[in-house]
Amino acid sequence: MSSTVAAQIMRQADAVKNTMSESGKAFSELWVTRQKLEDLYKKMLLLDLEYALDKKVEQELWNHAFKNQINTLQTQAKDRQNPKKAEAQASLNLFLETASGFYLQFLQMICSTFKLDLPFRRRSAAFGIMRENTINYKNIMTPKKSSCLYICCHCLVHLGDIARYRQQMEQAQTYYRHAANLSPNNGQPYNQLAILEASRGDKLSTVFYYIRSLAVRHPFPVAATNLEKFYSKLIKDTRSDFDGANLTMSEIITAFLQFEALLHMSTGLDRADSLKTKIITGLGNHIRSQTVSSAHLTGIVAISVFALHRAQNDTTDSGDAVRKVNFSADEKWCVQIHIAFSAKLLETMLLHTPKEDNKARDFLTLPAIKVLIDWLFLNKDVLQKKEFINTSIWCDLCKLLNTLQWLLNDSNKPVDVTNFEDTPLPEDTDLRCFQPLEPTYSCYNFSKAFSEDLTPARERDLRCQRLVAHGKWLAQDLSQLKLVIYQPTKSIRNQFSTQKAAQATDNNQVPQKPPQRQNVAMQ
Repeated sequence: MSSTVAAQIMRQADAVKNTMSESGKAFSELWVTRQKLEDLYKKMLLLDLEYALDKKVEQELWNHAFKNQINTLQTQAKDRQNPKKAEAQASLNLFLETASGFYLQFLQMICSTFKLDLPFRRRSAAFGIMRENTINYKNIMTPKKSSCLYICCHCLVHLGDIARYRQQMEQAQTYYRHAANLSPNNGQPYNQLAILEASRGDKLSTVFYYIRSLAVRHPFPVAATNLEKFYSKLIKDTRSDFDGANLTMSEIITAFLQFEALLHMSTGLDRADSLKTKIITGLGNHIRSQTVSSAHLTGIVAISVFALHRAQNDTTDSGDAVRKVNFSADEKWCVQIHIAFSAKLLETMLLHTPKEDNKARDFLTLPAIKVLIDWLFLNKDVLQKKEFINTSIWCDLCKLLNTLQWLLNDSNKPVDVTNFEDTPLPEDTDLRCFQPLEPTYSCYNFSKAFSEDLTPARERDLRCQRLVAHGKWLAQDLSQLKLVIYQPTKSIRNQFSTQKAAQATDNNQVPQKPPQRQNVAMQ
């Protein structure tokens, strides 16, 4: 389709759009006009998708054919003084159903026209149908695949919005998640998931999805404003008299988010610094008693990583992160607080992770520990800070890694994971295209993320294997941590230890423990 014809349809659509704002039009007239506008925009998107996207036709379609009318009907339906409130609610329900039908049909037309084979919408050939019905438009311009995926993502997001307006929260979540999986570098689906979680009252997930919306190649700008509003309200409304030792898990999450809000808004840094210890103390108690979930810990780690990444880096016009050179006094203090919190968080998770054979590899802290060390692998300079050197992290990590090594030994019948080297773990999938971790996860094939072959036993052993691999590079690349791999006397396996412990073991020739017990170097 030539740009001349496309421009002609655009002019027709603009003329129709302008008539919609005319006062005095009856509801039936508006309905006909809106239908005409839908048809024009839909035709342009299907005939010349690249041109249409360049002119933001998909946004015009949503705003002028649907969103403006939804807003009007919602206002009328919520107005208690409106004598026709029930009628407005009925009209809203009908209009939302119509809008949902439009986007479902439009998504189907896009997939058929451009012969897309998507995880949630397979091509007809996959079911033995040799020919698929398509539209009869002539001279359809073949778009780029990225454009096709974008418009599909756009449809899924608005199907989610419509479901949310209809109070169908589970359905909305499904649409948003499909959109995020289809276009993981697009920040909008994550922003919508954050809005959904906010309506449910889940503050940790709300912040998690806002930072996911911002930390992708194509961030959703509105998410930055939404996050700042959320943080501002949190600082204003939240209590500050937290008692670290007796905090419930809900209070810990609130304290943590207030801590992050203070640092994000660069206000009350002394208050944030005092909150840090209370959060870590309370979190340690809940890890020990297993009253915190693995998802909560992974969310806390992800938010902490994002905050530290943001505090240390500037973003270029191309979206790449570059390390800041000049810091103000407050910025330096903010970075120090972030680093100290991350070190204490890792230290606490390792301290309270059981080192016994049968408990270690299934413990709830392992996914969060792996994610945090994934980030440290990309930011080795952080490990040179005093907060990571003068700590018990490495002694506890050695004990854990030695236990995991023993469990992965052939004599203990580990599950075969040799064919899963490029398979992401659930925590990796949750952070797909997350910029602070993207280079680490670039080697994974995310089409395998939901494979039935990744059984719970394989997932567990694969995570343990990757943690042991992390231990090896820590020992080999970062000598200042005093973490070493050595082979004790009369042992066929290498062991992790601090240098001091390794020397003591070799000098004193500690007797080998019975075969059924783990051989862990003295700490």
